[in-house]
Amino acid sequence: MVQDASRARWKRLAERHSAEVTLIVPMHWESIWFGVLRTWEPAPVEGGGFRVIPLPVTNSRKWGAYIFRSLDARLRTLRPDVIYVGQEETTLVLQQMILYRRLWARNAKLLFFSWNNLHVPQERLRARLRWRNVRRSADAAIAGNSEVAQVLRGAGFAKPLIVQTEIGVDEKEFRPDETARARVRAELGLKGFVIGFVGRLVVDKGVTELVEAALALPGQWLLMLVGDGRLRREVEARFTQHGLTNRLRLLGEQPIDAMPRYFQAMDVLVLPSRTMPNWKEQFGLVLAQAMACDVPVIGSSSGAIPEVIGEAGLVFPEGDISALRNCLQRLMADAIFRGELAQQGFERALAKYSATALADETHIFFQQLLSQSPRPQEAQSYCLRRG
Repeated sequence: MVQDASRARWKRLAERHSAEVTLIVPMHWESIWFGVLRTWEPAPVEGGGFRVIPLPVTNSRKWGAYIFRSLDARLRTLRPDVIYVGQEETTLVLQQMILYRRLWARNAKLLFFSWNNLHVPQERLRARLRWRNVRRSADAAIAGNSEVAQVLRGAGFAKPLIVQTEIGVDEKEFRPDETARARVRAELGLKGFVIGFVGRLVVDKGVTELVEAALALPGQWLLMLVGDGRLRREVEARFTQHGLTNRLRLLGEQPIDAMPRYFQAMDVLVLPSRTMPNWKEQFGLVLAQAMACDVPVIGSSSGAIPEVIGEAGLVFPEGDISALRNCLQRLMADAIFRGELAQQGFERALAKYSATALADETHIFFQQLLSQSPRPQEAQSYCLRRG
C-alpha cells in the first residue's frame, strides 16, 4: 500500500459505499530487487472519504518483521469499525494490531490477509504463540486463493473466511485499447503473433520452458519479455544460437503505470510458473491484468493459476514444453477461438478481479462481520515482544 497503484480497490470502497477508508502505511519502505535498492516514501492523502496516513516503522525492509513506531497507530482517534491487516498470520504487525485493538478499539472487527499456500509456520515456539493469538483474536480472514483457505482451516482457523485476491486490477487503467496496441506494436517493431510474458526472468517462473516452446514454433511470431532476472543472458543466448534475435524483445523491468500498453500489444500472455520446494504460484496478477486488457492467457498448472484462469484460458501441465507449444499453436492458428477466450477472460477479470468487484465484495463481507454479535470483553493482559 505504499504505492498508489495498489490502492484502487480501497478508493472504490470509499467512493461506492460511502465508507471512510484509512490506510496506515510505512512512512519509508525499501526493497532490493535484483541488486537494486528501491525506496518508497508515500505522501499523506486526504479527501473523499479516503485517507493515507504514513507512520514510521521499526524495520523498513522486512515485511514480516516490522511494527509501527506508534503507541496507537492512530486507532485511538480513528475509532474504526473494522481493522484489516494486510499481512500474514505470523507477522509482527498483525500481533501489534491485535494488541492495539484491545487497547484502543475493542468493538472493532479485526481480520488479516494471507498468501500462505504452503503451511502455517509453527515449528518454533514464537510462531506457535503468534498463531494461537491470531486464531483466538482475529474475527475473520481473507485468503488469496483456495489453497490458502485450506491451509488456514487445516491449522485450526475456524472463523469466517473468504477467498479473494489482495490487490486486483484497476480496470480504469488495464482495459482494451486498440489505438495503444497499434502504437506500441509500431514503436517496438512487433510483427506477427506476439507472445507476452511479464515477471521475473527466473526458473521459478518457467521462463526456460517458454523460450524452448517458442523457439520450436512455426510461422510468424515474436516473444516479448517484460521483466528482468538471472535468466536474461541465457534467453538471449538461446535466440542467438537459433539465429532468431529479431524474434525477441527484452524490455526489462517497467513501471506499473506503463504496463497496460504492453499487455495491449500482446496476442497472448503466458505464465508458465514451476512449483518449487518453498514456493508455488499464489495468484499470478499478470493473468488478471492481461484478461482485463482483452488478451487471452495461457498458464501452467502451478499453484493457483488454474483457479485464476478458470474456463477463460488454456492451462498446461507445468514443465511440459510440448503441451505449452501446442497451446500456443492452437491460439496462433485460430483467431476466432483466440477472440472467444479473450472475451471470456475480459468478463472474468471484471467480475472477479477488478478493483470495483473486490470493493463490492469486501463491503458485503465487512457488513456481515459487523452484523455479528459484539466481541466478548477479554480479561487477559498481553505483552508484545520483538523477535
